[in-house]
Amino acid sequence: MRKVLAVAFVLLCGCGKPVGEGDTAACADVSADSASVPACPNLYDTATPTVDIAVDGQRAAMASGSRALAAGDAAGAGTDQVYGAGRDDVVAVTAGMPDGITVWQSADSVWMTPAVGDITGDGVPDLLIGAPGSDEGVGQVIVLAGPVTRLRTWDDNPITVKGADTTAFGSAPQVGDATGDGALDLLVTDGNASGALVSLFAGPVDVDTDLGAAVATWSEDSPDGASSYGSAATGLLTDLDGDGIDDVVLFDAASSSVPVRSGCDSDSPGAIGVFDGPAAGGSYWLGDADALLFGAVNRAFFGFSVTGGDVDGDGYGDLLVSGYGANWHPELQLLVGPIRAGASPVAEFEVGVSGVVNSIGDLDGDGHADVIASAGDTAFDTGDPSGPEVDAWYGPFAGSYGVLPDGCTYAADARWVDSTGLSFGNAVLAADLTHSGRGTLAVGSSAADGTGVIDLWSGQ
Repeated sequence: MRKVLAVAFVLLCGCGKPVGEGDTAACADVSADSASVPACPNLYDTATPTVDIAVDGQRAAMASGSRALAAGDAAGAGTDQVYGAGRDDVVAVTAGMPDGITVWQSADSVWMTPAVGDITGDGVPDLLIGAPGSDEGVGQVIVLAGPVTRLRTWDDNPITVKGADTTAFGSAPQVGDATGDGALDLLVTDGNASGALVSLFAGPVDVDTDLGAAVATWSEDSPDGASSYGSAATGLLTDLDGDGIDDVVLFDAASSSVPVRSGCDSDSPGAIGVFDGPAAGGSYWLGDADALLFGAVNRAFFGFSVTGGDVDGDGYGDLLVSGYGANWHPELQLLVGPIRAGASPVAEFEVGVSGVVNSIGDLDGDGHADVIASAGDTAFDTGDPSGPEVDAWYGPFAGSYGVLPDGCTYAADARWVDSTGLSFGNAVLAADLTHSGRGTLAVGSSAADGTGVIDLWSGQ
């Protein structure tokens, strides 16, 4: 039986195209503080099965704390590896092997982000490392052509995709077919650009290049520079409409619901813009989105973390979105594709704290996608004695997992904790590493001395 906990139900504002500049109606404080909220029981559910991953999992050490994870077969081994990235190193971990392999080291001390995909077009998956702020602040994506089976260095002449000026180009690299030509493309976020420029490079990318080679860009700024939704958008590639071509998704948890340079004091509902593929050349801003969604209340920070995947198994991609709900209850919201203006969540999952990262994968091997979430160095629930945790909700998300009319959200079906005092769960990922139909949970964490670990748990 699914467990439910009471908390106010949240709808998204399907606002379509934005209201005009200077219209402050959307700035009215309809924040969660004034929402009507049902009585809530103790948020900590002692009945949820809990695993100490330090005892029952597989742990690999890193020189720096792991803040980002990716999975794929960049080693050419026939099974997938998990890649964890921190400030100093990128480590590959394989299920069943006691130790990880360091595949990249950095002297720039910048937070790196890994991605896996055949961006060079030779049929072998490559390892991509986003390194914003590296190369004297320019930022870059480093491409280690597969197979990657050992420590690579600059002497191996990796391919680089560089930013311009002194930006933080290189954040959150994404690999997917956004142009619809069958080749994988590269989507890169520049975290410090005005309007947070997101750039698309058509694949294959098999030689050094730079920002000038981008075939399309997206921003939160209008073309004339007079209006802006914000300046912290991140790009995501995922196929939401089931046509086999990845769509471009922009999300910014601090975005305003009105495109103005100054105004809407404390108005940060957060926004998600969906741009249907295939991507055409040119420059676009958030106001051009085919679907534009905002958080339901001011300061909802809707879109702090967004993951794409087919959660309900209908062939359309879905979005798992973290942010605040009514009465400041942080929660995950599941939006099912194809996503259009006016979309509302079909399920919410109580997480109890802000700053939640999430993932999608089949951990219990039943053929249905599951939802996984972590809040890093914070316990989800104030009554939880175990400290930081990773929680999972097992699919299918239909029937008993529908939107509850009494404003409840679902308590977790499984929970993982760490008994060694780590800043546990800075990053989470669920992936079928062995191609067996059963996913492995990967968790990236940091220690007080600045080192880190990658934990794997297969449930077996």
